[in-house]
Amino acid sequence: MVADPPIPDSQSDLSSPARKPGRFIRPRRQPSPLSAEAATRQGTIIRLVCAQISPVDQARLFLNTHHAGLGAVPLNLAGESPAGLAVVAAEVARMSLAARGHGA
Repeated sequence: MVADPPIPDSQSDLSSPARKPGRFIRPRRQPSPLSAEAATRQGTIIRLVCAQISPVDQARLFLNTHHAGLGAVPLNLAGESPAGLAVVAAEVARMSLAARGHGA
């Protein structure tokens, strides 16, 4: 009995050159939804919060959770505008002072 030749699957293209093992095609990078200015402001507030709030899990929780006093998620608010960054930075300073027993 003679075996039938293998049928190429529909995904492979027989006319394309063979790929090297271990190499793959990367999907096209999507542009960031943030402007460069917003990304810079978010980076600024992340560094500030991580310097003031310890451990880092608490800093992440603060940055990514809706804050009733701010009326927004601090990371998003800081990224929206320079004024938003200033409001979040002031809240971090207030929290830091309160944690040290220097105010409410």
